[in-house]
Amino acid sequence: MYITVYSCMFIMTIDMYAPNSNDNNSDAIADDLTKLETIDALLPIIQTKCANAIVEDDTVSSTKYNVIANNIEKYIDENYTDPNLSIHIIATYVNKSANYTRNIFKQIKGISISDYITKKRFSEVCRLLIETNLTAQAISQQTGMSSGSYFYTAFKKYTGYTPEQFRKKYIGTDFNPDKI
Repeated sequence: MYITVYSCMFIMTIDMYAPNSNDNNSDAIADDLTKLETIDALLPIIQTKCANAIVEDDTVSSTKYNVIANNIEKYIDENYTDPNLSIHIIATYVNKSANYTRNIFKQIKGISISDYITKKRFSEVCRLLIETNLTAQAISQQTGMSSGSYFYTAFKKYTGYTPEQFRKKYIGTDFNPDKI
């Protein structure tokens, strides 16, 4: 009898904390457990309840993490031109710690936040070099990157070309900057 009572309490606790559980009728749970003929018949019921709760929790967590990562991505896409954009600003936006924000984004998107910002900025730099006559310095400022020698060094490291070489090579082509 004790095993049945404690098992019933255990299953009801699982149901109480399982995010999407529809099986919260304690009387029905107790009735089902008292109909069992052996204690061995109890084990599969408890295992199934535990497994379902874990799967539900993983699904809810995964969805929650995707929402957070998508919000981070959207924020970066809308604010990459801000030269002060940082992990701390992004973390504040999503109301999470900087480390949590970094980890969730990397886990879901497969790229670090700083690499994503860099990729976003350089993709836009490449597009502007090809589609406009703006100077490299004006483009660097427009895309939130520091101007000066750092920009030229970073651009060459990222693309293998100076901004002028890149423009000459790809102007008038169907170059896709996202493929760099």
